[in-house]
Amino acid sequence: MNRFLYNEDTVDKMLEHLMQYGVKTGGGDEIAKTIIFAANNQHAEFIAKRFDANYPKWKGHLARVITYKQDYAETLIDEFKLTVPPNDPTIPYCRIAISVDMLDTGIDVPEVANLVFFKVVRSKVKFLQMLGRGTRLSSDLFGPGQDKQYFKVFDYCQNFEYFNSRPDGMPDSKQKTLSQVVFEKRLEIAARLKDNDDSELIGLRDYIHDLLHHDVAGMNLDNFIVRPQRQVVEKYLTRESWDSLNEENINELVSLVAYLPSEADPINEYEVDDELSKRFDVLLLRMQLDILQKKPQSGDLVLKIISIAEKLEQKSSIPAVASQLALIQEVQTNEFWQDVTLTMLEKVRRQLRSLVRFIDKDEKSIVYTNFEDEIGVGTEVMMSSKSASLAQYRKKVEHFIKTHEDQLTIQRLKHNKPITENDLIVLDELLFKASEIESKEDYNKLFANGKPLGQFVRELVGLDRAAAKEAFADFLDEGKYNAKQIEFVNQVIDFLTVNGVMEAEALFQPPFTDIHEQSAYGYYSDADVMNLVARIKSVNYNAVPHIGA
Repeated sequence: MNRFLYNEDTVDKMLEHLMQYGVKTGGGDEIAKTIIFAANNQHAEFIAKRFDANYPKWKGHLARVITYKQDYAETLIDEFKLTVPPNDPTIPYCRIAISVDMLDTGIDVPEVANLVFFKVVRSKVKFLQMLGRGTRLSSDLFGPGQDKQYFKVFDYCQNFEYFNSRPDGMPDSKQKTLSQVVFEKRLEIAARLKDNDDSELIGLRDYIHDLLHHDVAGMNLDNFIVRPQRQVVEKYLTRESWDSLNEENINELVSLVAYLPSEADPINEYEVDDELSKRFDVLLLRMQLDILQKKPQSGDLVLKIISIAEKLEQKSSIPAVASQLALIQEVQTNEFWQDVTLTMLEKVRRQLRSLVRFIDKDEKSIVYTNFEDEIGVGTEVMMSSKSASLAQYRKKVEHFIKTHEDQLTIQRLKHNKPITENDLIVLDELLFKASEIESKEDYNKLFANGKPLGQFVRELVGLDRAAAKEAFADFLDEGKYNAKQIEFVNQVIDFLTVNGVMEAEALFQPPFTDIHEQSAYGYYSDADVMNLVARIKSVNYNAVPHIGA
């Protein structure tokens, strides 16, 4: 299947079919709005590349990749929704969206008249949701007075054949959507606040009820997923019904309503509806539930919030971030977390949730979390004011490292020189002193994840680019390797310059598989790949102490 998806002839033939037999718009020869469902981001980029090669006069305009990896995905969606060109009418605006998951559900573009399934789908619900992108009505789409009566589906992965033979498809994953997790956690918080007579908490409960009601009121009763639960949904369409929820109502909402899609617009400027904001919601809602359940705050969650605040503070040149700078800085203090309350966390959630999108793409993973956390095997790290303090101490250690790169051991680590055990002992003592922690035991907790000190420092300061190039000097030999091979190894050098170390497995993951699906094997012989991996391991090796170095 992978070879099929990335076969140039196959993709070219698909594009030829689409442009020749796809629904046209306005009675002319222009292709109507089209969504191509790709298998992954690399596959989407490959399709776009083949489109530009086949139709160079429309290169970069008519067909665009719209995925979560794009920096301006929302802007591209807005362009895709346009019914007339934005500025220059001679430039064809985006009418073919090549997407991975982002346009499968929720998007409403009535002019879409062509759907291309260039990925395998095995979930019946997902499949029907994707088909739903073409079912929206649109007036005058085929010409004046000729409304949209049908849409076309191009299926290159035998999805229809699969569902014809297995009408129910494969069982859907038990993984809940972000919207469902947020809905359920809000419902639980509101239920726990039901009999509370504190005025601030009553206000919080009412606001949560407003949000829940708004979501349910935005459910399209004619939607094929909502329709089977129509009678249940209708019970909660009035705002008053939310002020008298009993246990039976709550169970009904969790089991029959929480998973249903909502088309509601954001209730206000705070509640912007996007993935990163929802993930931030989940972090804060989990912390609020911990308070209501009288659990110690999870140190992992607190550290994530502090880390997000740190990244936002670096974006203070953005007016929206600057307006919340006082709160962003307050969240990073020990005092904030010592007696944190529900309303304090709600303020953080509301005022920072829409800002997380400004964090650099490579650092947005701090907003992500595992939602299946209620039951499982593992050790739970509980939060106390002491844990928040450790986060601040860690910042001091990191600050010392970044501002003392001239220290001998740090210099050696940065320039890929061997270090000794004694080098690390000296550096360790300097960092302990800089942390201002009284207890050596508490200081050691800063590195309790088992990461060696040398690796920790190397990751903070990165690897000197000249040193990295020296480590891979023969791979940069123009007499031995071609431009593409040199470009690939420069990607490795870039990675090490920023990250300091690199696991060999990372060589066969994005961004290296974005260059070629087979990564290094797409450019080098087996012997060269083994040599490249050995060089990477050698660079990592110099971040640990050697006897006699």
